[in-house]
Amino acid sequence: MALKSSLWLKQNNAPIELDITFSGAGAGTATLYQNKLCVNLTTGAAVAGSSVTIDQKYFGGMRLVNVYIVASGTTASTLEVNNGTDAITDAIAHGTADKVHVRMGTLDDAYWDFTDSDQIKFDIGTGVFAGLVVMEFSTTPPS
Repeated sequence: MALKSSLWLKQNNAPIELDITFSGAGAGTATLYQNKLCVNLTTGAAVAGSSVTIDQKYFGGMRLVNVYIVASGTTASTLEVNNGTDAITDAIAHGTADKVHVRMGTLDDAYWDFTDSDQIKFDIGTGVFAGLVVMEFSTTPPS
């Protein structure tokens, strides 16, 4: 049986497991399914001043339209989404309550469209972030 390419999986709405790189210590999983990227960062996965990068370039032709987090820890922290270079969201902050659902406050339309050369990167500003990050995409409209 031949293996399916990631492009085939993306086009046929099958979940794609993605690789994550941590600038410091960390662990987690990332799955792209239909229009959602779900990144589960485990306890202690991302500490202040560190970053988490999704390595694959599956995001070309996609526009980021929503980001929310669900905290699984009780340490206050902030997380900002960028395209490898420029900030797309403001710092999404959660307090010390576990299981809190927090949506981004702002979305920069100058950087919300992804090309194949863009990465998805989370920068941790304060605290230790642990939890689920969900990013929702639409297709980039033709110009």
